[in-house]
Amino acid sequence: ETAEHINAFWETRMRAQLFGLSDAERATLTPVVQTAMLSIRQPA
Repeated sequence: ETAEHINAFWETRMRAQLFGLSDAERATLTPVVQTAMLSIRQPA
């Protein structure tokens, strides 16, 4: 559900920022977001 929302409504720029996070920054994301990242489309 979270990944579907991000894929549908987040701008490419926003998804790029999410995937641009360092490993240390990603570790601070909630488990819901960490799991959703497996299904979020990476920007081209």
